[in-house]
Amino acid sequence: MLGEERFLTAREYEVLEHVADGATNRVIARRLSLSEDTVKTHMRGVLRKLRVSSRGAAVARYLRQLPNSAPRVAVDAGIDPLTGSRRRDPLAFRRARGGEEAG
Repeated sequence: MLGEERFLTAREYEVLEHVADGATNRVIARRLSLSEDTVKTHMRGVLRKLRVSSRGAAVARYLRQLPNSAPRVAVDAGIDPLTGSRRRDPLAFRRARGGEEAG
């Protein structure tokens, strides 16, 4: 866990990573198989524990403590970052744009 976030639960930290990736509560709920209300509960815990009043402030604190890389939750999980839905083939998007070759 990162610096001050070490006291967040694993799920709160996971939700925060998705928020930093730009996901809405609805998208996060779909990605993590949770209800939107549960996502909201986890975000309230994040905001309280980080002593911030907005999602943006929580994300700013999270991003300040990352090494020189942006959050990659959606891409690494094989989830379309625009729709929040799981891609059938996580590498298809990269291959279609000249990235990794098919196995």
